[in-house]
Amino acid sequence: MSWQVRGGHQYYYLTRRKNGSRQTVYFGRGPVAQLAAADVDAGKLHREQLREEVRMTRNRLRSLDSLVREIDQGTRMLLEAALLGEGFYLTHRQWRGSRRVRALSSSR
Repeated sequence: MSWQVRGGHQYYYLTRRKNGSRQTVYFGRGPVAQLAAADVDAGKLHREQLREEVRMTRNRLRSLDSLVREIDQGTRMLLEAALLGEGFYLTHRQWRGSRRVRALSSSR
């Protein structure tokens, strides 16, 4: 709610939620109201600064995330090529070797 004009004067009200219901706190129009309003404004500014820091951090991490994704795709391709070269095959998202491959690996 904040500053409201009533009877030609400005009064400061603060609305908070407590246990799911709204609670209005009256501060009046004197120095206590000025301090309460300044405190609320400082809190808003602080939260906005935190949101901006989070945004900047997310943007920095996006480039790293795309790099990790590229490395992961390249690693998967190399692994698949190595496994296919050794005679393994992919079925139902699981790598399996043919009997010939298992026989060769057990004879070593």
